Amino acid sequence: KKKIKFLKLDNIKLIKGSFEKTMIPNTGPKKIMCALIDADLYQSYKISLPFVWSKLEKKGLIYLDEYYSIKFPGPRIATDEFCLDKNQKPKILSKNKFDFERWGIFK
Repeated sequence: KKKIKFLKLDNIKLIKGSFEKTMIPNTGPKKIMCALIDADLYQSYKISLPFVWSKLEKKGLIYLDEYYSIKFPGPRIATDEFCLDKNQKPKILSKNKFDFERWGIFK
């Protein structure tokens, strides 16, 4: 909240609650061009990926924070399962020898 106020952002809405209760049809924005999923866990990705995908514009991007994480393998498993159903493949966005690989899915 402090960062939102400091940066004077007026287009962010924080929603309190679990993914299961808040990521339901007919909620949130109607269209999304770019989204960041930073949820750490398999079940969180299983819920958030279809929700975001249904609103994602053509050529839109879902940035996958934990796709390359060794500490949190669940997001990669959930993402790969999701992509099979959509005939999609995550794509590497950046690779730096001093940082983690960054991955995303384009619609």
